[in-house]
Amino acid sequence: MPRATTSAESAPLAAEPPVATPARPSDGWLTAGVFVAALLFQLPIRTRWLALLDEGYILAIADDVNRGQVLYRDVTIDAPFPGAFHLLALWFRFAGASIASSRWLATIAFAAYAAALFRVSREVLPRAWALGLAVVVLCYRVWAFPHWQIYSYSMIAATLAVAAAALVCRALRRRSPATLL
Repeated sequence: MPRATTSAESAPLAAEPPVATPARPSDGWLTAGVFVAALLFQLPIRTRWLALLDEGYILAIADDVNRGQVLYRDVTIDAPFPGAFHLLALWFRFAGASIASSRWLATIAFAAYAAALFRVSREVLPRAWALGLAVVVLCYRVWAFPHWQIYSYSMIAATLAVAAAALVCRALRRRSPATLL
């Protein structure tokens, strides 16, 4: 004989909001550790390539910006967004216009990318898996040799996108959308 169901049993289940992996105070230290590890990991290989076409193109345009030329009016740009050139031009004002200084900016940008990706992954993964992803990202850095050791608009775009995602995750965790503004 079929069993009678109650209205509570036949009602569709309400969708529950996703629950983030609990953060611990030590996650901030781990994020800093991922940043430092990514910096140190890149030191032996960051100067092992000279890419005159891609790297020279970006460095020359940033130098043009610092000499007062205006992008798209005085300097021909085919595809990348102008923010990458302006960021590099700003960096050159502080660190000097050179391949070596641009490599330091690329090294710092990748370390920031790895740290921000770790933060985002901690929102959905247990700590060990998030650290494992950080190791995979470092391995990817070697696989992407030489492209990601030079300053490029793609590295800056990826870093900014992941950093924005980390900030959104932080605001959602704190339940304060005002922090996004």
